[in-house]
This record gives sequence, structure tokens and C-alpha cells, in this order.
Amino acid sequence: MDLAILLLMSSRVMTGAVHEALAAEGHPAVRPAHGFAFQLIASTGGATAADLAAHLGVSRQAGKQMADELIALGYVMVEADPADARLRRLILTRSGEEVIALAIRFWDEQERRWQSLIGPQAMNDLKAGLRSYLSRNGALDGPPRLKPVW
Repeated sequence: MDLAILLLMSSRVMTGAVHEALAAEGHPAVRPAHGFAFQLIASTGGATAADLAAHLGVSRQAGKQMADELIALGYVMVEADPADARLRRLILTRSGEEVIALAIRFWDEQERRWQSLIGPQAMNDLKAGLRSYLSRNGALDGPPRLKPVW
């Protein structure tokens, strides 16, 4: 149980540091859940609110609420789907793209911070061990579904 707690606490500290840095750069309303939404929208070039709900594992209503929130914050906008005009796709605005670029930079900084604490070999060993564990438990089966944007 110690490992699970350490992993959860580490994730919480890293996520908190990234979101503090985003707030300092003018994006105080960005929440961790937004990162998962940004990941889907950026990776697919656009997604419906229903796609967002499925990706987040929430109801369609909650997916629509997340979409509305991201629209109100100016991070996404809605456009008609070119293949089906009945569908409304969420696409990133310039501000949404900026948040993703900043988040990538801040996550990289967190990883470099870890590496400076434990050293490059320990970092490589840690990543390899986590990948192996996740792979053996089916969490990394198949091709990646999303590009790493967050």
C-alpha cells in the first residue's frame, strides 16, 4: 500500500505544481479534468460533447457541462462537423492551444525536477518499471489512443 500512496501523492504534487504555473501564466480556471478534455480534443482534431463524456467516463449531461465550461473560458469553440452537419465539434481556440503548450512545458519541468532528485538512471528505471507494470495489467494494450498533449 505504501507504493500506491506514494504514487498518488506524487501525482497530486506534480499536478498541483503544473496548475499553479498555469494560473501564474494567466490561466487560473484550468482544472485537472480540463487536461483530459484538452487531450481528447487536441488528439482527434475535434470532438463532440458525447465523445468528451465517453472519454471522461461521465454522463452526456456532464460532458456537455464540461464542453460549455471550456467554451465559456474561451479554450474551445464549436463548429459544424464537416462529415455530418448535425454534429457540433469542439475545437481548440488559440487560447486552448496556448494552455496545452504551457502544460507540456510545465509537465516537462516537473519530470526534470524528479530526474534531478533521483538521477537519470533511476528515472529510466522508474519509467521502465511503471510501463512494465501497466502493460502486464492491460493498461497499455494496443496502440496509444491519444497523443501525449497534457
